[in-house]
Amino acid sequence: MKRILNPSSQDGFQKLWFQSVSPDMGHLAIDDEHQIVEVDRKAMELLGYSDVNLKGNSLWDILCERLPAYHYQAINMAILKRMNRVIYTNLIASGQGICLTIAPKNQGIHMTVSRWIPSDSERSAH
Repeated sequence: MKRILNPSSQDGFQKLWFQSVSPDMGHLAIDDEHQIVEVDRKAMELLGYSDVNLKGNSLWDILCERLPAYHYQAINMAILKRMNRVIYTNLIASGQGICLTIAPKNQGIHMTVSRWIPSDSERSAH
């Protein structure tokens, strides 16, 4: 399933972001060299890493193992161009739907991970 949103305004991004999150949301902070500098347990769990601390790892190493290539590329583009982005995807190994939000900070990137359950129409379209 390929679904990427690129809201044109900060207000639009925040509206989409609040609509897409669930109570079990995790957070990651990524520095300018794309290293994970902060990560909470929920983000690790949602990405399928319950036994490993991701802090200090390259974001690309983690995402490359877990996401389809076209979403990995969309995340890379958002980070390089410092764009807000919301990406709905499925983990490769489990098929679990997740929603990733990418938001540039003064230095680095803030990323959230939450569960995403596709609607009936989204499931039937793919």
